[in-house]
Amino acid sequence: SPAPQTYVYPVPFWNDYHQKQFTEEVRAAGTAGPVRGLVGVYYSHVDNPADYFMPIPPGYNAAFGAPFGNTQFYTQAAGNRTEDLAGFGQFDISITHALQLTLGDRVFEHNDASSNVGNGVFNGGPVGGTEVYHGKESGNTPKVVVSYHLTRNAMVYANAAKGYRPGATGAGVPASICAADLAAIDRSAASTGSYEPDTLWHYELGEKVTSQPLGLSVDSDVYYMKWNDLQQLLLLPICGFDFTGNFGSAVSKGAELQVRYAISRALLVSVSGSFTQAQLASTVTGAQGMAGDPLENVPKWTGSLAV
Repeated sequence: SPAPQTYVYPVPFWNDYHQKQFTEEVRAAGTAGPVRGLVGVYYSHVDNPADYFMPIPPGYNAAFGAPFGNTQFYTQAAGNRTEDLAGFGQFDISITHALQLTLGDRVFEHNDASSNVGNGVFNGGPVGGTEVYHGKESGNTPKVVVSYHLTRNAMVYANAAKGYRPGATGAGVPASICAADLAAIDRSAASTGSYEPDTLWHYELGEKVTSQPLGLSVDSDVYYMKWNDLQQLLLLPICGFDFTGNFGSAVSKGAELQVRYAISRALLVSVSGSFTQAQLASTVTGAQGMAGDPLENVPKWTGSLAV
């Protein structure tokens, strides 16, 4: 409100968002001797059009002495389209009666396209026509599992798997009103319009033991995970815009335990707990954290009891 601060002027805001999605997956499975296999293909097409509108209400300029005229506070017409195509397969191989090997992989291509037309006071004025962005990624996510049955009711295993989350393209933040924020983190406005995929490798050692006469089972494991090129949402405090970028790497390691006991046919008790140490391993300029800081929303200790 104008000085002196005597009242607040209400301003409406509209957001119209739609999503259209088509997904198809085809699988085939079979067995040949000691090998069981599953292969398939996957396709997804998603359209996300969105419109945002924050008008300057009648009487606002006069009440506040604002020079905005017929310009709105904020308008944006945006669209995003993604296409994913993948082929995947997994093969379980019985090397001996006690030793099994699982090999799997997923090969993919991800295409991303977006457009943006923005205007208004909070956008720093109109953009120069329709902004169009394109991105394309491809790769694979392999998995290997080795398991060995010590006895009929006791098994140990080791696995390694790669995870992947796609990047995206977009409009980025307006340079005209976010220059101070961007200078503080040594970023350009152009660099806020897209971000790269982040990936992780997960390694695990574990065991599974059951005792049918006692109705008891014990599962435990230890794991280590390395997460690279973390995708993080960063808020620019002065201009109020935010963007997603890649900010360093993280490491997570821990242990898990679950014990189940069947007191009777009708009553099962389950107790589980875990310890996790998850922290940033490295950071880049602009990251909201330093190397060694714990990851947010990852509890160090968890536990549960179910009856």
